[in-house]
Amino acid sequence: MDCELWRNILRGWNGVKVSKDTLAFDAIARVGPGGYFMKDIHTLKHFRSEVLMPKIAMRQCAPGARVEPIKLAARDEVKRLLREHRPVPLDKTVKQEVKKILKKYDTELHGKPISTKYLDRLG
Repeated sequence: MDCELWRNILRGWNGVKVSKDTLAFDAIARVGPGGYFMKDIHTLKHFRSEVLMPKIAMRQCAPGARVEPIKLAARDEVKRLLREHRPVPLDKTVKQEVKKILKKYDTELHGKPISTKYLDRLG
């Protein structure tokens, strides 16, 4: 659910493009006041890049469902990410530096370093 919020924040940071094209004066002249803009070529061209469609928050609730749709959607997204995401392998020097930092931290906190062999599986 946090990823949905983060997408909204990023969209806000990107701002709104203001140009002759994005102001759509031609579309306004074609469609006119009170007209239906959703079928206009300008709307079709710009809709996906200008409107942020939620991936998780807008699911419909199934009749008799015991779990909120947003929780189901979030769970589905986690499963998809675990199934499909392939992180970029860490450079060997970066991995060594991370191990060095963890060893120092663990020694200070626990009195001895904790194994970092799990980092070797990261590529």
